Amino acid sequence: MRKNSAEYSVSPKSGEQQSSNNIVHKQLVSIRTARGLTQQQVIDEIRKLGVSMAVCTLSKIENNRRGVNDRELYIFSKVFDVSIDELFE
Repeated sequence: MRKNSAEYSVSPKSGEQQSSNNIVHKQLVSIRTARGLTQQQVIDEIRKLGVSMAVCTLSKIENNRRGVNDRELYIFSKVFDVSIDELFE
């Protein structure tokens, strides 16, 4: 399946595809690590909210290999108890 070039670009250093639609990935990692949480612990909290997400999905988001939709932004804000705006800082 071919990716839309408007959504993805190739990193010149690693050759991995990176999503151009994910500008919150660094903040997600920062918040999670500052709170001493593992990716699995974040996923467990997401599942408590009735949302299904795999650890590999969170990993792709944090590594800027997958975009984040509006529903996921809302879920992350609830799990981390921050405003959606704070995810963009």
